Amino acid sequence: MTREEKVKQLIIKVGEGKITEDMITLDADLNKDLGLDSLAMVELLVMTEDAFGIQASKDDAQAAGTLRLTLAYLDKYLEA
Repeated sequence: MTREEKVKQLIIKVGEGKITEDMITLDADLNKDLGLDSLAMVELLVMTEDAFGIQASKDDAQAAGTLRLTLAYLDKYLEA
């Protein structure tokens, strides 16, 4: 499973049945387009950190509003 596929699965999981894989594009806004509220965003961050074994900075976590941005911060931490 690629990083992108793994993150999509995490987004679907925190979406609690309201988000399907076809709704998730690289540039879909997790809040505005997919409807994740602030609590779901925190849950997604924690799940992403656990799944990839990283600890994101507060700035990176706040900037990760799309799948593309989430993958970019994962690349930053996993390649460091």
